[in-house]
Amino acid sequence: MGRAVLTAPTKEEELRNVMDGINTLASGNIDWIRYQYALLPSTEVYEQNERTINDLYLEARSNQSFDFSSSQINTIRTIACQCPLAGGNAVYLARGLYAIFTDTTYDDRELCLQAGINYKRGDKQQGVNNEFQFKAYPNPANTSVTISWEFSSEEIAMYNITNSLGQQLFTDYFKLTDKSVTFDTGNLMPGVYELGILIPGKPDNRIKLIIVH
Repeated sequence: MGRAVLTAPTKEEELRNVMDGINTLASGNIDWIRYQYALLPSTEVYEQNERTINDLYLEARSNQSFDFSSSQINTIRTIACQCPLAGGNAVYLARGLYAIFTDTTYDDRELCLQAGINYKRGDKQQGVNNEFQFKAYPNPANTSVTISWEFSSEEIAMYNITNSLGQQLFTDYFKLTDKSVTFDTGNLMPGVYELGILIPGKPDNRIKLIIVH
């Protein structure tokens, strides 16, 4: 009989295991989840950001209140104002939390230039085609998200949800004559996702979607 070969879990697998715990454990075990997060590696900036923001979020869940202290709000703002290419997905989650207190616009091109990173986004990602603009709300979202638009079209469009690992989780179609469509997000783990909206022959719309439960 051959010997079993054991391999260490990747960082993504470690993080996914902890996130699974968030979905399956009762709120009374949040302290245990925070302890598990503390065990995750945090040598890189994006890992440190992820640990900090997740700990703040779980603490708020444990206290059943998002009334952060001034120091905590400053920490959230500091991460929210980082270049996403350097600070990781935690930057978007921090922006979602900071939006609870103030509505802020972020110039990622300038933020990344300050960090010495050339931040380039194509027209499709920026959604510069003003004729076909979509809004997604609430964002951050809990159990559902509504996509709305103001233009008129007889086209059939498609939306999809992609996680931070690039995995497409689900896809559905909707009529643009309806002016809005709502979909369930209750089964998504807390985190940052990409909402893609596609119309045949038109530039794609990409929206960062933050899920909190």
